[in-house]
Amino acid sequence: MRTPALICLLLSAAPAMAATCTLTATSVPFGNYNAVLALPNDNTGTISVTCQSGLLELVSYSIALSAGNSGNAAARQLKAGANALNYNLYKDILHSNYWGSGAQALASSVQILTILTPFTTNYTVYGRIPAGQSSAPSGSYSDSIQATVTF
Repeated sequence: MRTPALICLLLSAAPAMAATCTLTATSVPFGNYNAVLALPNDNTGTISVTCQSGLLELVSYSIALSAGNSGNAAARQLKAGANALNYNLYKDILHSNYWGSGAQALASSVQILTILTPFTTNYTVYGRIPAGQSSAPSGSYSDSIQATVTF
């Protein structure tokens, strides 16, 4: 006579790890500005967003840049005391779309393909000081921009 076997499977499910994203950035080093030249002073920096998840998932996020010294992301200024040089930061190499917050933030989606392995995406920040700012005296000009990733 056969005895029926009772098989118990204990199944447990741990909650999946939600996606996390971090941001790192390098500065945009303009170097010396020559007001006599008829060319703008351009340079680039990098923003890196690293996301990780316990699942294969699509992570959408936006990267916002603060307005800095001027309080207006469409018209940023490098300052040396009371003196200012106009400049801006852009999402594109043509310098046509300034990078700010809200509608001017950079939106992106990444597919995290590997479980528990961080996935990094790099973004170029295009900086430009327009030519012809001859009224700005010599000095060390700077601005402080905060980059924020929201996911």
